[in-house]
Amino acid sequence: MLPKILKNFNAFVDGRGNKGRIDEISLPKLSIKPVGAIVGGIAIATTLVVTNWESVKSFFMTIWEPIKPVWKAFSN
Repeated sequence: MLPKILKNFNAFVDGRGNKGRIDEISLPKLSIKPVGAIVGGIAIATTLVVTNWESVKSFFMTIWEPIKPVWKAFSN
């Protein structure tokens, strides 16, 4: 974990060249909100489903086949 205040280090911009010595800098508070975590999780899940659609489709078709006759019996 980083300290709240960093002291006496060199600054670089874009990974090139020393831009000078920094005596002290206060870091901003970084936190993730629960809503952000939920949205991020949904985005990851959606990406996984879309990229693996054929596997997901065959999995649910395998589950659906035994249910289909029962569904048709109740829906008619």
